[in-house]
Order: sequence, then C-alpha cells, then structure tokens
Amino acid sequence: GRMRGGGDINSALGSLPDKLKTELALHVNLKTLKKVTIFQECQPEFLHDLVLKMRAYIFTPGDLICRKGEVAREMFIIADGILEVISETGKVLTQMKAGDFFGEIGILNLDGFNRRTADVRSVGYSELFSLSREDVLSAMKDYPEAQEILQAMGRKRLMEARLAAANCASTNQANTTPNTTSKQPSFVVENRTIHAAKQTLHLTPVSPHARSPPANGHSCRQAQKSHELEPGEILYT
Repeated sequence: GRMRGGGDINSALGSLPDKLKTELALHVNLKTLKKVTIFQECQPEFLHDLVLKMRAYIFTPGDLICRKGEVAREMFIIADGILEVISETGKVLTQMKAGDFFGEIGILNLDGFNRRTADVRSVGYSELFSLSREDVLSAMKDYPEAQEILQAMGRKRLMEARLAAANCASTNQANTTPNTTSKQPSFVVENRTIHAAKQTLHLTPVSPHARSPPANGHSCRQAQKSHELEPGEILYT
C-alpha cells in the first residue's frame, strides 16, 4: 500500500503554458516554502529551484499520507490542515499543522535510517507539498551553502528528537518504579520538551509518484498499523 486518497493538483495545470505554470508556482508555493523553518536561511535562488519541483496534494478526512515501513522518498510540508501520528493501538501520538514539515532526515540520510516508523493520517481536509529526495539532493549540488544549512538544521532536529525521547523514557521509568522507602522526585516533561518532541518528529512519507489507488476505489479508511514507541525510542525518518 502506497499513499492513498491524495490527489495531485499539479495535473490540473498540465494544459497551461510552461511559463504560466512557472509563474503560478513561484507566486503560490514560494510563500509557503519561506515559512518553513529549515528553508528560511537558504538563498532565494535555491528556493526558486525547489519551488518549481514541489508537488501539491489534497487529502480528505481519514486518508493515509504515509505508512509504517515505507522507504524515505520525499519530505512533506503541510500547507493547510491537521495531521495525526497514530500509534499501534490507535492512540494519537502527536498532531502536526500548517507550517510543520517531516521526512527531511530520511532524504538527507543523516542517521542511516530511511524507513518511516508510524502512520500519518489526515484529520480533515489537508493540503501538502512534497519534495522528492532526488530533487532536493540535485538542488543542493548547485547550492553548497544551502546544503550546509539543511544538514546542520537536520542534525539539530535529530539531536532534539533524541533528547526528547530520552526525557520521555526517564519519565516512564520514574512513573513505573515502585515507591519503597521515601518519595522520589518524579521527572517532569515540561511544555517546552513536549513542543520539542512534536517539532522534531521525523517521519518518512512514501512517494506520491508511486501511489496506486485502493482496489475498492475508496480512500483509505482502514485500521491503522503503526508503531508504539518504546522507552528511549525515536520516530526516525
């Protein structure tokens, strides 16, 4: 099962002249790309190159955007809507909203992991932009400064994710340790830690180009198969 339910809205522009399609892409997509933290320090020429390679997708309520175990092929940027990361038991681990992005760790190959470890589902209607691994790596060859920025920010997010996971593991151990003699101070995951964990979740979506429609012709609404985090485990891209 590849990504289900999403529609490639670029195909709707296929009949337009190339120049007009380019102008529309720059006008609409560049504004979105500039809001993404990881791209804010990159030079304008690099962003223009990426904008022309972005693909936009629309998802309906309940659609799966990516599935556990799929290989990293692109990163996603949320333009509008809310996404949920679903655990193995159906629990919502976290939510992502407009301006958030995920999958960059996998396509930059910073940690050696290139498979996604959870399902991501669209809560309502959502619009996402994707950038393929090949397009990002190709653009970085022409802009080495942007490559350094992206890799540095990717490593920072990975480090923050590991720290947040370690804090959560400490909290779980403290909560499950019996109180025998005196009351021990419990670990508290502060709001900033929770926020860091949310912002540093790295998930790897599957390729929209390899997408195949469901056999029954309906959007995917099936039970989610995902990954329940163990103590100290991180959601890698």
